[in-house]
Amino acid sequence: MNEVKYITNERGNPVEVILPIKRYMELIDFKNRYEEKIRILYSIKAGAEEILKDRIDHGLNQELSDFIDELEDNSH
Repeated sequence: MNEVKYITNERGNPVEVILPIKRYMELIDFKNRYEEKIRILYSIKAGAEEILKDRIDHGLNQELSDFIDELEDNSH
């Protein structure tokens, strides 16, 4: 049994979709989780860009591995 139903126009082209509410809610939940991940990634990107700008503005040049070590040291 196909749970998705299509409404077509006079030419037979699909113009709307009917979904069971359970499937619709699953899709909304997936969309919300995806959007939250995107917001987090943009936030991380903005923070990294801010750190990079600050380091360049202050003439700091550090290897990535040293920077990661510094982060790990400060996380304890």
